Amino acid sequence: MTTRRSQRQSLSCLNCTRQKIRCSKAIPCTSCIDRGQEASCRRERVEVTSKRIKMRTKNTESAGASDRGQVDSSVRAAKNPPVEYGQPSLSGTQLESSRNFSLPVPPLVPHIHNDTMITLEFLSHGRQSILRIGDSDPQKRATMAATPTRLDIMEEHNSWDLIVTIDQAQSLLSLHQDALAWMHNVVHMPTFCKEFQMYKSAMPCDRSWLSLYYALICTTVYHADDVDLLSMGLPDTNALVQALYNRSIQSLHEANFMAVHTLRSVQTICVLLQVAYNLDQSDLISVLLSAAIRTSQSLELHRLGPDQELNSRPTNTSTDQYLIDREVKKRTWWFLVRQDWLQIPFQNTFIIHASQFNTPMPLNCYDDEIRMISDGKIAVQPYTTYTQTSYSNELHKVAIVIWKHQNRTCTAGHPGDSHEGIMRLYDQTLWADSELKQKYRAMPSFFQSSWTSSEIPGYPNQLCSIQLLSTAHKIHTVHRYFQLQSFRDKAFAYTQQSCVAISQQCIKDIETWPSNSAARMALKMWTVLTHVITCCINLTFASMFRNENILLYDGAEMQRLAKVGRETIRPAEEWSSIARRGGALLDALFEIESSLFVSTHAQFNIEDIIKRVRQVDDAFQGNLSLAPELADSFFDFNADWAFS
Repeated sequence: MTTRRSQRQSLSCLNCTRQKIRCSKAIPCTSCIDRGQEASCRRERVEVTSKRIKMRTKNTESAGASDRGQVDSSVRAAKNPPVEYGQPSLSGTQLESSRNFSLPVPPLVPHIHNDTMITLEFLSHGRQSILRIGDSDPQKRATMAATPTRLDIMEEHNSWDLIVTIDQAQSLLSLHQDALAWMHNVVHMPTFCKEFQMYKSAMPCDRSWLSLYYALICTTVYHADDVDLLSMGLPDTNALVQALYNRSIQSLHEANFMAVHTLRSVQTICVLLQVAYNLDQSDLISVLLSAAIRTSQSLELHRLGPDQELNSRPTNTSTDQYLIDREVKKRTWWFLVRQDWLQIPFQNTFIIHASQFNTPMPLNCYDDEIRMISDGKIAVQPYTTYTQTSYSNELHKVAIVIWKHQNRTCTAGHPGDSHEGIMRLYDQTLWADSELKQKYRAMPSFFQSSWTSSEIPGYPNQLCSIQLLSTAHKIHTVHRYFQLQSFRDKAFAYTQQSCVAISQQCIKDIETWPSNSAARMALKMWTVLTHVITCCINLTFASMFRNENILLYDGAEMQRLAKVGRETIRPAEEWSSIARRGGALLDALFEIESSLFVSTHAQFNIEDIIKRVRQVDDAFQGNLSLAPELADSFFDFNADWAFS
């Protein structure tokens, strides 16, 4: 290609110039990074031909030297004002020269950009995202943080502790792929199983891989039915789950995960969340999730850019693996987004802002390579086709509604003691309620009815019930400020109708669950346990206020359904701290409800209930606490409530 002739060098990259978009003028530039075109990001070769620039350089050489001295002294004094690149401060000699020449003054130090100071600051901090700038190999940039530690290199060829036998590990990973991977959807199980075959007899060079292995095995042992575990020769599951969980956390720290950022460390935290709440590790996992978000941002998972045709790929990675890795990164990032946004109703804050990432939602595709990739691109399935991604993608859409609700509520302003302000807040609640129900109605049919198609996998048979419970929980959360008021203040009657109706629907649905392996797996999920308890609390309060709402619902039926839910979670108390505390909470509420039939002046004291819940922890070690959903959903009101 013929070199273009121009009066000045080109600072923008060729890709941005052709597309007429703004360029950061660094190589690779941020626009190319967002589009996945780092490898092709380069400046156009230009032959500078202007003699006037040479004359200008000669005439202003002495002035430039003088001005550089002034700049150096200003830097030392830390008093120099910010300077736009291409527009340096001019000395008197330069001002005089500018009257004689029409061309702009070239920068004293070329290619300095507005963000250079920040870049240099983070470079001095050793930030990995900055250290990767300028590396033309995207694969190297993505894996730079995965360099094995000295300890890993020393033990690379040594054996490692699988905790279970190789055959048991293979069976557990296979069970996880078939029955549990949909819960988190952050690990491409076919790829991980291949890696296990490579590492099973030799120490992996990456400690974070070990932490992910232990997390996957831990999650599988926890959720698997006892019948399946006994067939593998694994009887003492509770002790094994705790040992695997501890080993995963230990491996994370041995991998120095907070300083050495890897995708596997982020995946480990996402997988561990499935068991952490049930093991009474809610405080730890919430902090780890925050660390995972910052780590993923360091790895630029939030800036993957829109899906497009594959223009280039790393030379040392196949097209298929590149596409798989990209989907895994998208799934992992959106898992973190969902966890962050679904906690908004309980924390009234969030870490991830919708305007600050451009990673699209994961595509609805199969996970086996034969069906996942076709003609060098992801074979996208219609949303009505069930894949491992279907469940999580629907939750992502719900999480977006929760984020929008928070944003709209903040825009409406704090209501204070104003009735108008409270009604403005309630209008936003009604909007969120409508949006959530609309999202549920728009879900594929396999999330709303029993599955009969032979194409649907056998293990997640309860997915439609789990999705209904999840929707009910989100409706409860957006109505959280008005739930108790709705039983006595008719201005908020819709809250009562909406929450009570969907709570009834959920518990009646659970009554129809069969006693099989899939149902027992579902009842071990921390989300299912939390959602069932939330529905039971709502139904119990409905029963308490039955005399004031005789025409709206049957109080005796509310009481019956609440006790059905209580019995549903009772078997889970053996392995779940959420079930133990939730059961004690419901028992305390049932006692208060019973006392209402004896005295119309019974007192509802939150401190007494908390003491009752804490008593169930006496037989267990550690400081147990309610799951965040239960701690905040219903108890945001005055301590004493008189039923008179």
